[in-house]
Amino acid sequence: MNISLRHLRAFVTIANEGSFTGAADSLCVTQSTLTKTIHELESSTGLSLFNRNTRKVFLSTHGATFLPVAQRIINDFNRSIEQLRQQSIGRAGTIAIASGMAFASTVLPCVIQTMTQRHPTINATVIDDTCHGIINRIANGHVDVGVGSYVGNATNIVSIQKLLTARLGVVFPPGYRNIPMVVSLDKIPNFPVICDMEESSIEIALKKYSPEIWMKLDRRVTVTSLDAQLSMVRHGIGVCIISALAASHPSVRDLPFRFFDTPGLQRDVYIFRSRMAPTSATTTTFISILEECLRETHFIEGVTLHV
Repeated sequence: MNISLRHLRAFVTIANEGSFTGAADSLCVTQSTLTKTIHELESSTGLSLFNRNTRKVFLSTHGATFLPVAQRIINDFNRSIEQLRQQSIGRAGTIAIASGMAFASTVLPCVIQTMTQRHPTINATVIDDTCHGIINRIANGHVDVGVGSYVGNATNIVSIQKLLTARLGVVFPPGYRNIPMVVSLDKIPNFPVICDMEESSIEIALKKYSPEIWMKLDRRVTVTSLDAQLSMVRHGIGVCIISALAASHPSVRDLPFRFFDTPGLQRDVYIFRSRMAPTSATTTTFISILEECLRETHFIEGVTLHV
C-alpha cells in the first residue's frame, strides 16, 4: 500500500467540492490527473470511496468513514510542519533554564511572562540551583541555558556572557536597632548572620574577597533557600548577606538593606550556554527577551548592567 498526502488531499478536496472538476481547479491539476490519483487510492485501499453519477460525486459508505480520518492526518501533518517552522525561528519549542534564586525571583518572572505572551507555544522549565549545579547541568545537557555566578575553569565546556554586577550588603530585620549606614566587613562576625549554603554565590564572593571573615561567621543558623532566609530575617532571627540583585525584589524593598563598605565586594551574574551543542532558536529568543527585560527591570542602587 503506497498512499501519500497527495492522495489524501485529492480525496478530501473532491469530498468537499462534490465534483472532480471543482476539485481539479482547487488543486490546480488536470481532471485526468485527479482521476488517476483517486484510482490509485482506491486500488491501494481496495475500497470504492465515491459513488458517481452524471452530475455529482458522492462519498460511499467507506468514503464517509474514511473522510474524518484523512482530514485529521492532513491537519496533523500541517500542524507539525508549522510547529517545526515556528521552532526554527524561535517561536515555539521547549527551553529548560537553571538559575540562582535571586535572579529567578527578580528578573525571570518578567522574562517568562513576556515570552509566553509573545510566543504561547514555547514551554519553559525553570530550575533553582547553586553556581556549581548550574554549570554542571549545562555541561551534562540537562538544561539549555543557565544564569548564575561563574565559578571554576569551565570555559572549555560553557560559553559565558556577563549580564550584571551586584554589590553585596546586609539585610536587617524590621525594627533592628543601630543599623549602620554602611556595614564594615570586619564587623560582620558580630552580627547574627543567617548563613547561606556552601557553594552559593555569596559564599564564593566572600571567600574570594576575605576568606578569614567567612570562617569567622556564626553558623548556628544555615538556610539554603533565599526565600526562607528572608523569612527568617523578617522574624528577627538574624541578618542575611545578599546582593543588590536580591534586594531589588519587591518583597525585600521594605527591609533595611545596607552595603558593605568595600565596593569591590560583589557578585557577577553570567548567562551560560554549552559549547558542546548548538544554541537553539528558542534559546536565542529567550536570551533576547532576557536582555530586554533586564534593561526594563527597576533595580536598586548597586546593580550595574552589562547588556
